[in-house]
Amino acid sequence: MGRSPGQVPRRHRIEVAHDATLVLSDGSEHSVKITDVSAGGFRLQTDETMPIGEHVYLRVPHYGDFPAQIRWALGTDAGGLFLQPVELPTG
Repeated sequence: MGRSPGQVPRRHRIEVAHDATLVLSDGSEHSVKITDVSAGGFRLQTDETMPIGEHVYLRVPHYGDFPAQIRWALGTDAGGLFLQPVELPTG
């Protein structure tokens, strides 16, 4: 089923279950689990509600730190937008 008129189409998403760290602008670090990722953004789960609009780094072991912004949060789920292009593995 397609998205409603006026909504931005989503990029291809990959379901994952990857432990990571979310570093907030005040330097605090929060353990998170990334549940899906695309070239443009990600969805994660954490123990607390993340502040919408917060500029963060998503620190992923073996991959590095990715600057991002939290765009939505609902309970312990949140979604973010990567602030720099991210290339996903193919195949």
